[in-house]
Parts: sequence; C-alpha cells; structure tokens
Amino acid sequence: MIILISSLSFAGYTLGAFRYYRLVLDGNTYNIKDSVFLVSVWDGSGTRCSFSVDMAKYVSIYSYTYSETTIVYFDGTYLVEDFEDLSIKHLKFPLIVGNTWQAMDTCFYPLNEFYPYKYVDSDSIIDSIYVRPANAELVRISGDTVEIHISGIYRKIKWTSRNIVSIDTSTNDTLFEANYTLHDSFNLRITYIANFGYISFRVDTLYRGLSYDLIHTSPYDSTHIPPIMMPVPDHYIKTLSGVNISESVRDKKEEEMVEIYDVGGRLVYPPDERKLKRGIYFIRRNNKIEKRVILH
Repeated sequence: MIILISSLSFAGYTLGAFRYYRLVLDGNTYNIKDSVFLVSVWDGSGTRCSFSVDMAKYVSIYSYTYSETTIVYFDGTYLVEDFEDLSIKHLKFPLIVGNTWQAMDTCFYPLNEFYPYKYVDSDSIIDSIYVRPANAELVRISGDTVEIHISGIYRKIKWTSRNIVSIDTSTNDTLFEANYTLHDSFNLRITYIANFGYISFRVDTLYRGLSYDLIHTSPYDSTHIPPIMMPVPDHYIKTLSGVNISESVRDKKEEEMVEIYDVGGRLVYPPDERKLKRGIYFIRRNNKIEKRVILH
C-alpha cells in the first residue's frame, strides 16, 4: 500500500479553478470553459493500483448542450490525465529535459491486449479497446514553462455488430461484414505553465483507418480487409483563450491581435500592458503566448 497525498495545485487543478480555451475539433472551432468541480482523495479503488492521492474532476463545456468530464491525478511521479478514453502520463517528476517515460497509464487494464471498453454499436455486447504504451519526452523547460511530446499513441476499437452486404438465394450464401476495428495513430504536443496548467494541447495529425472481415457463409470463406490510414487534420487543438472571442475581419498581417489574461484565465480588458497591476499575466499576440510578471 502506497500512502501518498499530493496537491494538484501545481498543475492548476484547484477546486473552483476555471480557464477558457479555443478548441479546434475535427475542423470545427469552439470556445470552451474548463471548470474544476471536484477535488477529492482517491485510493485507487476500481483499478489495479493502490495509493492515496488527490484526484480532480473538471468539466469542459463546449456549448450549452455538450460537455465532457475529465479526471486527473498525481501519484507523486506522474501527472495522469484522461484524453479521449486514454489515461496518459502527461508529466514526470522531477522535470528533466530529455527524460522519457511510458506515456500510457496501466492502472486500469494491461496494455497490448483488448479489454472491455463501452457500447460502440447498437447490439447488447460490450465492445473492446486495445492500447499500446507510447513514449513521452520532456523536450523543453523555459522558466516555469514545460513542453512535452508524446509519440506513437496507437489504439484499436473493436465492435461486434455484423452488417449484411448481400444474399444469394440460389447458393444459400450470405455475404456480410464483421469484426470492425477502428485504428487511430497520433502524437501529442503539450505545453504547461507551473501552477496554472496547460496553455496548449494539440494532436499532431491523426491517422485513422477501418479494418473488417468479409465473410461468405456458403461455402464459408473469410477475407480480412486491412485499414487504409488516412490523415484527419485539425482533430484536436486546444489553446488558452479568452471569455469573449470575436473573429475580426481586419487583416492580421497589418494589425497585431493582443489578448491579456490573469493567472485565473480571465480576460483583462482593455488589453493595455501599461495599466497592468502587480501580478502574473499571460499575453497572447496572434498565436503566440508569453508570460509576464509585473512587480510594481
């Protein structure tokens, strides 16, 4: 039994904390709010691990009708956070440039084999998922800003339903598709700021393909159709944003767009750096974000 209590404040997950982001999801852009609504002690129950840690739950509100709840915890070495049904070790401590580690958390199910997932199709049989370990590397530390690359994320989601393609009554043969498997392969790039959380979380181009079996019943014959992996650009790009974001028709090459946020992620208006009070701020100039500490 590992007894460990660890605060999540170093990653910005304190009760009531919230941040605003701009999210590009499969080519569609959303303004979303991440709100931490629960921080509690978790003993690892329901998993293959046993520990006592702080666990936070936060909700990402994409719109008034859709939201997604995410779980994050720190076990003393790794900061683990959910992403699209994957438990990923985002950070490893101590922070050392060049340090590498297995990126996937193994507390729930072993890797490299299918395990129960959820109901993907319309039948009553639970479907399964397969996950490889992947590799994470801390590539840069600049002050209290940390950049991590996670490469080789690969998963397969398999469902059990069958679809009839054709029926030949003269030979009593039915042709159907079965054993559908969705293949996903992608990398992650994440940038954190200490005591604030991540300011950039992006999926490098997702490659996706579908495999299945073509089966004849009479005479029995099965042909496996391998996946054709195709790129899915702009699948998930999440960057720090503001409360109210309006698209401008101004030429961004001619006029610089500046937004300023306080340490709580709130938009400072008007965005005048000369009038900032003492504190920590994040200044967004077009697509670049810099940290500014005001001491006076």
